[in-house]
Amino acid sequence: NWAISRPVPVARAVAGPHRRFSAFFGFFIHSLNATANFFVRRLGLEPTEELASVRGPEELVALARHSAAEGALEPDSAELFIRTLHLNDLTAQNVMTPRVEVQALAEDASALDAANLAHATGLSRFPV
Repeated sequence: NWAISRPVPVARAVAGPHRRFSAFFGFFIHSLNATANFFVRRLGLEPTEELASVRGPEELVALARHSAAEGALEPDSAELFIRTLHLNDLTAQNVMTPRVEVQALAEDASALDAANLAHATGLSRFPV
């Protein structure tokens, strides 16, 4: 599929026509949607948006764990996905290293100094 193999060029190619289509037909589409919602309400039903069926983070975590348990997803990939879902719960304070614990290299440090510090701390990136 052309759109899958070249997503950026395809997105650039269709963005303009899609924007013009939406601008031109937007009022008509909105009117049809409002009319349909009116008739659905007259039947005694409440119209729902499609977004109501979107899965929440808890469901996605359960799905990832189940997929990993069944072998459909690598355990490392599942764990990475789950941790990604929890990024919203983090603040800068949660991920920052306290200043007194920061390991830094001197401006005139050699590559050997960097290698020794990396070996001693288990870290690979240091402020200079």
